[in-house]
Amino acid sequence: MWAELRRPLHLLHAISRIVSTFSERPDIVPARDRRCFTSDCRDEISRCVNILYASTEPGREALVGQLKAAQARLQRMKTF
Repeated sequence: MWAELRRPLHLLHAISRIVSTFSERPDIVPARDRRCFTSDCRDEISRCVNILYASTEPGREALVGQLKAAQARLQRMKTF
């Protein structure tokens, strides 16, 4: 569907935004769920980056940069 609308990376952009928002404001996720959510975000970032490395779409480099920046913020976060 997104390819037909000429936005094939739309879902990856949405995932990037969710992860970035969480990495900047972890309090949006209840404390009891943060550790699991952080782990899920890290896994999802890895999948997205792999997809982007295989892509030839314009703008993929910027999206990889955004995801890697969010990944670095997640790694620095305290999840307890």
